[in-house]
Amino acid sequence: MELHLLMQQSALVHSQIIAGRDGLMRRVSSVNTMDAPDILEYLEEGQLLLTTGYSLKDNLERLPDMIRRMHERGCAGLGIKSKKFLGGISEEAARAASDLSFPLFELPPDISLGRLVHDSLALVLKSREQELQESKYFHEKLSGLLHQEGGLTLVMREMERTLACRISLMNARKELLYTRSGENQEELTSLFIPDGERRFYTCENSRGGMWTLYPVEAGHRCNGMLVFDREMTESQPQALLVSHAANVISFELMKQQAVTQHDRMMKNAFFNDVLEGRFRTNAEISSRGSYYGVEEETMYLTAAAQLDTFSMEEGERMLYEKKAEVYDLLSELLPALLPSHILFMKGELFVILTGVHFMHEEVEEDFIKVLTDLQLACSERLNASLSFGIGNAAPQLTDLKRTWQESVEALHTGLQLYKTSFVQTSRTKGLKELISMTADQNRRSFVKYELYPLLHLANEKERSILIQTLTAFLEENCHISNTAERLDIHRNTVLFRIHKCEELLAKDIKDPYTSLSLRMALYIQKEWKDS
Repeated sequence: MELHLLMQQSALVHSQIIAGRDGLMRRVSSVNTMDAPDILEYLEEGQLLLTTGYSLKDNLERLPDMIRRMHERGCAGLGIKSKKFLGGISEEAARAASDLSFPLFELPPDISLGRLVHDSLALVLKSREQELQESKYFHEKLSGLLHQEGGLTLVMREMERTLACRISLMNARKELLYTRSGENQEELTSLFIPDGERRFYTCENSRGGMWTLYPVEAGHRCNGMLVFDREMTESQPQALLVSHAANVISFELMKQQAVTQHDRMMKNAFFNDVLEGRFRTNAEISSRGSYYGVEEETMYLTAAAQLDTFSMEEGERMLYEKKAEVYDLLSELLPALLPSHILFMKGELFVILTGVHFMHEEVEEDFIKVLTDLQLACSERLNASLSFGIGNAAPQLTDLKRTWQESVEALHTGLQLYKTSFVQTSRTKGLKELISMTADQNRRSFVKYELYPLLHLANEKERSILIQTLTAFLEENCHISNTAERLDIHRNTVLFRIHKCEELLAKDIKDPYTSLSLRMALYIQKEWKDS
């Protein structure tokens, strides 16, 4: 109930407003009376305080500060019988109330404080009861509309009529489920409620007006958001109507979510069968998969994606919800990035199929760029790290099993090489990748076995010269003249140095197996040195 209405309809009508007349629209949720010195500790938002001011009689300068602190707490106003103990309200107190538009008024001296509180509280409770009745009727009406054809649209229109403003509704993927024509959809879908903010979160729009955002929750995740094209607060009478409307809408969103989850489970089950090779012909896969966009005459690239969880400290439920958020984000972004795509889950992995009509290096590069963009979006919007493995193209639908296995192998290779946030292809592995897949201790043992006498020469200069000569000699396929020319030294010098290496290593360097082993050992040793 607003303060000005309460003062008109109760015994407070005989009060004299001293200051803060502009604040008479404040909402009164309760009425309190107290003369204790620590009264401020017990005041709440929307509370109207009626007092004799007895606790201030020996400390009149406290009144302006008390007014400021009551304003900060969101109190509705302050009524004082000031003449008996305070000798009136000071100019400083009146000025403080006026500056804050905080209602300050002199209570009538001939009416007891008990009667003033009783009359006021009775009216507040009656007003509250009326609001509850109206909200109950509103809830029942919206629930009835929801069960009709086009129920969600009918609910939103009834809300607009009752609340007298334009309202939009979005789901968790920022898809507009309802909005009026003429609204800036791009601006609407960019809105969000920051973590820790109150339910009625306000922000300025591009027209210079205000948006009010209200979450529509279902379960542990926020599944949607109402956007009002005017400023609203929790203290307004319509806040209760908004709360009831959000509850009605949340049930509808939960129902839609359940249908979506069922569709995803069916989709996952079908493509799991495809990747496990349970279909024998392309025609069978195409026939059953056409519902999901599978085309028989199309080649498919496969990407397997994994959420990098080992650096996350969330529990199992938080991890499940994070995966759901990532899936929703991929569903939101992929249509613009990959017009021909299929997204589903296989176990703990996200799977992306993209159709291509021909395969060459540029196609794979474009696919990698798309996956990199998805990684960036997941990092920026969800603080989630995503890694991808890419298989070779599947010319036939029955080859999807093979390309899936290749993408998983590529993902595992990437985990060994890069650990997090990578895009690894399934191309033939290079020497560096093969060596990196070997345990570090094994690599050290191999280098020590092949090069120990040479690496532990006491003379550092001699050691460096011999390693340089041996490396060039092996890279020139054991050709003396080419090595001499490359190092710009005499061929006899090369012969002398190679002979010295053979003595130290006790090996025939020209032997094919020995030369290969030495080249690998020198390569590993150089990689360590460079890193």
